[in-house]
Amino acid sequence: MMSVEELMKIREAADYVCNGLMCGCIQMSVEASHAHRELVDRFFFEYSDCVDGGEHEEARLNIFHFIDLVDRVISERKKAESS
Repeated sequence: MMSVEELMKIREAADYVCNGLMCGCIQMSVEASHAHRELVDRFFFEYSDCVDGGEHEEARLNIFHFIDLVDRVISERKKAESS
């Protein structure tokens, strides 16, 4: 399992991908779309026990859904570390 620091790196990468998707440049958007799918796949591979596999496709289609999932796992991990 990833640490909170590793999750924060995924979250930061998701922000960069989101910016790439929203920039309006076709080439950058295409590259960001590929990066988005790879990031989602990595996240679901590493956290298959923490997130519902049914959300995988939605996360691949919607960067904001993916960011919400990562935030939720970070929050849960921080709570677990503090108790």
